[in-house]
This record gives sequence, C-alpha cells and structure tokens, in this order.
Amino acid sequence: MTNQVNAIYVRNKSSNGKVSFKVSAADGTVYYKDEGYSGKTNPNSLPALKVLLDDVKRGKVNKVTIKDPTRISRDNKNITKIVKFIKSNGTKLEMAMK
Repeated sequence: MTNQVNAIYVRNKSSNGKVSFKVSAADGTVYYKDEGYSGKTNPNSLPALKVLLDDVKRGKVNKVTIKDPTRISRDNKNITKIVKFIKSNGTKLEMAMK
C-alpha cells in the first residue's frame, strides 16, 4: 500500500495528568503518545494505542517502533496479542531496546 507511514508508540507515566495524542513529524513519522498512563493500564484503555492499532488495521502503517514491549503493557498476554495483531496485518515491528 502506498502512503504508509512509520509510527512510533510512546507510553510513559507522568505526574502531569493523562494526555493522548497523535502527531506527525516533518520527516513523515507519526508519533502516537499516551502520557500519564501506568504500564499496568489495560491496553484497551490507552487512547493513542487504540488509534495506532486502528491505523495498522487500515493498512496506514508500514512499521511500528517501540522502546520495548513494556511500553505496550506489563502483561505478557497483552503484549503477545498486540504484537501478533500488528504482524498479522503486514506491519513491521521494531523494538528499539538499548
């Protein structure tokens, strides 16, 4: 599919309240951010993650990059389910672990 974007998903716990958003960078990368959410939060309750997965399902995303699997969830079953979903939709997944 043409016009696919590379996506970066960010979830971090912050004391500044809960904020979720999707923003495009100048290079065409799209950032999906859920800030203020704990890693124990159910992934179905993460607004930006839900938008990202919807974009994956619609074929809009070529590759998803995350720092490590715990950015998605702390629950291994949730991580496995989401990773399988991303890959089953033909989207690449990259872990940017140090």
